[in-house]
Amino acid sequence: AYKQAMINARAAGAQNMIRNARMSKDEAGKILAVEIGEDSEKIVERYEKLFANNDPEKGGSKYLRDKIEVAKKILVDDPLAAAKEAEAAKKKKDSEAGPGDA
Repeated sequence: AYKQAMINARAAGAQNMIRNARMSKDEAGKILAVEIGEDSEKIVERYEKLFANNDPEKGGSKYLRDKIEVAKKILVDDPLAAAKEAEAAKKKKDSEAGPGDA
């Protein structure tokens, strides 16, 4: 019972540390191995692969899995990031259309 309690305490400690720590977008990008401003689909694809690879039941790390989840939330679930991505896509589309095509 003591051994299981220590394992649970370590797992809870990692979760609390991640929740309380502020992860920068730069750090989140490094964790998921994506560029800042990368397409959300690419970020989610990397997230799913890394999340699956770190399954604790298959010998993966719960700590890393928690970090991967936080990184995804910062890069994908951030409403400001989504707005910036939409604006960048609009600018790209407008620049491809040319001045007379608008």
